[in-house]
Amino acid sequence: MVIQFYDVCNRRKVGVPLEQVKKALYKRTTRNGKVQAHYILITQLNGTVLRKLVRRKDWLELDVPQV
Repeated sequence: MVIQFYDVCNRRKVGVPLEQVKKALYKRTTRNGKVQAHYILITQLNGTVLRKLVRRKDWLELDVPQV
């Protein structure tokens, strides 16, 4: 399976094999005390770290290591 990332430096979409992808969960607390969660896929391509925001459902379905 290949996941599409957007490479900002080269301004193009790149396909990355699932074996090279990791997932991360970023949380932050707002001023009102609510917690926001961002579900992210991370990969590295030619020394550049690429990140992609995904839905929680898609993030949970992927069987890749979590950072």
